[in-house]
Amino acid sequence: MKRWDTFAALCGHLRAGLLGGAPPDPVADIHWELLIEASSHHFVTPALAWCLRGQIGIPSEVRDYFDATLTLNDRRNKHLLEALARTVAALNAIDIEPLLLKGAARLVDGVYPAAKLRLLGDIDVLIPGDRSADAASALKHIGFGEGAENELEAGHHHLPMLRERDTGAGVELHTELTKPPHQTIISAAWFSQNTRSFKLQDLWVRLPDPTRSVAHNIVHDQLNNGNYQLGRVQLRQLLDLAMLRARHENTIDWAELDHRFCSVGKGAVLATYLEFAEVLLGQPAPDLSHTARPRALADFRRRIDLPALRALADLRMQVDDVLARRDHPVGVLKKLISPRTWSTGIQLVKAAISRW
Repeated sequence: MKRWDTFAALCGHLRAGLLGGAPPDPVADIHWELLIEASSHHFVTPALAWCLRGQIGIPSEVRDYFDATLTLNDRRNKHLLEALARTVAALNAIDIEPLLLKGAARLVDGVYPAAKLRLLGDIDVLIPGDRSADAASALKHIGFGEGAENELEAGHHHLPMLRERDTGAGVELHTELTKPPHQTIISAAWFSQNTRSFKLQDLWVRLPDPTRSVAHNIVHDQLNNGNYQLGRVQLRQLLDLAMLRARHENTIDWAELDHRFCSVGKGAVLATYLEFAEVLLGQPAPDLSHTARPRALADFRRRIDLPALRALADLRMQVDDVLARRDHPVGVLKKLISPRTWSTGIQLVKAAISRW
């Protein structure tokens, strides 16, 4: 069985378990090691475990693995939500009502049938830009401190990560949603419109409206993370989009999103991402001004079947990062050179240097 067949089966099980799609082939035909590899690579193993609960024919060791994954992610998310409550309490105390982003918003908004299905990396919130120093000080006062991963270029769209010393929970305080080239699509001012207030325990947060959540989902995955350039998607983010649409499709303003992406020449980014959502998760794409990038799905399939292409594409994107950030070559070189990829990496670095 090729990796693409396994990836397609993974999407099929998510579609059937969460979006009402037809079930894929029986589980007896699954290559379990490849399925777990694919779900882990895309950070959707808890969701897959939930979708396969009660299925007959799953090997006992695989079922135990899935049960443990769900249990541990449930426990982890509870700890992160407790850290979110402490964060919100500190911000409310200085008259800041944070706007929840990404995974934190998805858990609080309840678009998943259970919080344990969504693997959460850290806590992301949007705050007013002129209150960023006050907000960071308030969190440091209750036990958050800057971690070792805090090398950010000037003008980054969020402050350096703050980690709670007792739990390790990470919080990113955003003052914008993306880097300047893409703020025409999704500025903090636009994103903060039409929010709704939500009571979290005895605290207050704000949740973004569905149209803006969709915009952030696509910009974050395809532009901020460079996945459009690499010809790929992260299934965790695509599943977030699908769950948002399943809950809020009637209130999503696709015409506005089409206009905002097209206004900066990114109409194909929107169309391509929604084509992936249609093919992989069964949600028909809306009518848009642009069509998807030619061969996007075929190229993505080829990259999954040939994993070496993924590493080479990642290195090439990082070389472009070197060229764009010549003032931080050492930090980028650390990312490029690893025991597995150093030989190819150093060739690409040399090629990049020759272009300076």
